[in-house]
Amino acid sequence: MDRKYNVIADEKTVLLAENIAANFDENTLIEFSNKGIYKRALKDLDGISDIFASCENDMIKITLSDVTVTLSADIKSSRCSCSSKVICRHIISAAITVSQFKGNTNQTKTDEISKTAKSDNETKKSEKEIDFTYLEDVKSTAVNILKKGIMNCTANDCELFVRLSLRGGSAYRNISNLCRSFSEQINLMNTKSADFSQIRSTEQICRLYNIADALIKKQNSVLLKNTVYENSGKGYFICLGIYPRRSESGYAGITAIFLEKELNDFFTYNITLPDFYKSTENAGNLQQLEKLAAKHIHWQNNTAVIQLSGKNFTLMNYKSDERRRISSSKQTSCLIGAELDKSMLSDKLYMLPENEEYDYFFPKNTEQFFLIKNPVFTEVEFNSIFQRLYYKLSGDNTEEIQCSLLFNEINSKIIRFIENNHNTPFENCDLLVRIFSGKYYPVSIIGNKIINICF
Repeated sequence: MDRKYNVIADEKTVLLAENIAANFDENTLIEFSNKGIYKRALKDLDGISDIFASCENDMIKITLSDVTVTLSADIKSSRCSCSSKVICRHIISAAITVSQFKGNTNQTKTDEISKTAKSDNETKKSEKEIDFTYLEDVKSTAVNILKKGIMNCTANDCELFVRLSLRGGSAYRNISNLCRSFSEQINLMNTKSADFSQIRSTEQICRLYNIADALIKKQNSVLLKNTVYENSGKGYFICLGIYPRRSESGYAGITAIFLEKELNDFFTYNITLPDFYKSTENAGNLQQLEKLAAKHIHWQNNTAVIQLSGKNFTLMNYKSDERRRISSSKQTSCLIGAELDKSMLSDKLYMLPENEEYDYFFPKNTEQFFLIKNPVFTEVEFNSIFQRLYYKLSGDNTEEIQCSLLFNEINSKIIRFIENNHNTPFENCDLLVRIFSGKYYPVSIIGNKIINICF
């Protein structure tokens, strides 16, 4: 197995791959499958340009086109999102991919691998050596753009910021996302798209400069803080809505909104795919996102997110971070229960959330949610020049809120829903609203059953 494949992974994942690679030699893989499956796995890999890998405890999650494999050091314990109940060609493809890391380091025992992975997961980014060369490149590039002016940027500048984004990776996630967002703004400007914003692009390039400068001067090491998911035990949830999303930084996916009944607070569960590689360029397509919501790939039970909509369910041994985002850990199991009972929704959920304190380096980075009783959409008007729908949203528990939605594929179904239902109160129903970056987005209508507006 002397072929080499383009694997996109962070340092921790590569380290784990190096340690388990020796388990997947050619003879072993043929023994656990057969020569036909092994050859088919090789052929499948030849058709994939980029392979995405990440750590999940002491296992490696590998995305191969439309399937996801969770690869264990013991191949018999590996799992695939496809329908096969045995070791399939996708698992063999994933093992072949990992086997190319053999020889990069000395082999360690399996229990040592587990400890290393967990230890790395808990290590703070601020304790690692800062890549000053990368930061200086980001800073100098931002200075050059500010000198010549954003309006003079070309496709070459667009590609330059994409490369800076890839160099930053997960170690400099904030900078990477900003680089890709600014690259997208340049592309929108050059294609004369209505989505281009002079204010937003200027804000992004200035923030890039200031973040790089702050890190170089070691004035704000919290910018390197990594997401840490902590064990939260057992939780009782209701899924109140699901919506698709696509970010300027080149990621697309879906988010499910869960209400934790004991804490009486909202949690989110995100499924995200990069759509800036050739093999995943259609990931942001609404039809693909609908399929993603229906895939049985989540947690230990291989649950589909769409199954949870409007249902009570229990998560055993779940993990969450400080922003109340739930992990996809395969150590978590999901038990689906009865349909939603609206009487279980407390008055607190109908209160408009307070505005968060502004943070220049992390501006409005958290999503907020609340419910509107008997909602109604009024004064609905689509502006064809700005390609934006303007409307007012009100209900029994809130005054009129001025809202707008930019027309794009992700928002197309929301816009159609609002236009088809304007001036018509949804009696005895609640509207779940998402607040992000000061804007309001309808997610779902909650009545006898839940209607996910985007799906």
